[in-house]
Amino acid sequence: MNFLRIGVNQISTSLFSHTPRTEGWIAGAALDAFTREPLPASSPLRAVDPDRLILTPHNVSHSEAGRRANLTLALDQILAAGRSEPPAHCVNPETIPRWRTS
Repeated sequence: MNFLRIGVNQISTSLFSHTPRTEGWIAGAALDAFTREPLPASSPLRAVDPDRLILTPHNVSHSEAGRRANLTLALDQILAAGRSEPPAHCVNPETIPRWRTS
């Protein structure tokens, strides 16, 4: 059986927790969001064979350098708007002319 994760937290966690784990009818899965984070050491998910289940924190790809870069980018965009300049990374640039006349 292929396992397609279509839910967050309780749906996918409970789906892999009991019957699939004990009967082995799901070959493998990866979960990155849990009802409680970090995932408690006592969670039954931690007992699953790591070749069948990958567990990662929801923010595994975040780094301090990335957070600083995102903060700098956000502040630059806010300050630009405060100076009546369009943001450098506008997702809908067609609205800029209307924004400037508002």
